Amino acid sequence: MYNKKKINQLFEKYVETGDNKIFEQLIEACEPMIDIVLTKYKKYDRHFEDVRQKVKLNIWKNKRKPEDLSKYLTSPTTYLFFVVRRYVMVAFEAMKSIYKEGIEVTFSEYGTRILSLIQNEYLDPEDLYLFKYELPQKMFEREVKKLQKDKALSADSDAMRKAIEQIRQMVEEDFGVVCNEE
Repeated sequence: MYNKKKINQLFEKYVETGDNKIFEQLIEACEPMIDIVLTKYKKYDRHFEDVRQKVKLNIWKNKRKPEDLSKYLTSPTTYLFFVVRRYVMVAFEAMKSIYKEGIEVTFSEYGTRILSLIQNEYLDPEDLYLFKYELPQKMFEREVKKLQKDKALSADSDAMRKAIEQIRQMVEEDFGVVCNEE
């Protein structure tokens, strides 16, 4: 389990000082948090070390500005958990395309989680944009492709069209995203 108190202290100290050595300690303190998120991808454990390094690198590259982090002083651990979860998901998506593996991400799995993230006031505007627009659209496209590959539904094009329309309606209503079926 990760040490929330230590993470919060390091976060506050980094925001105060901007010292990269403290940020490095903060990233190290977040390693158990990264491992917890990785456990949701047990099927792909052979990629854990690569994903762990990619997540730490992304945090280092993208989340280092103390002035930007100061707005998360209310709950640094919560903020960092969301950041870690996002970067793990993005890293596995990249692995999926690199290794041509089918890492399943469906609307039903992530829809409610993404909705709760959208309503989180601690996320950066760019993160909110990603969760509101890019991810739901990609999930919709993935679900449509899955349905079209399903032989039973392919035989009944009307049933497939209805299923796609139901998914489109859920995504558009929940996320305010216009889904393009191609």
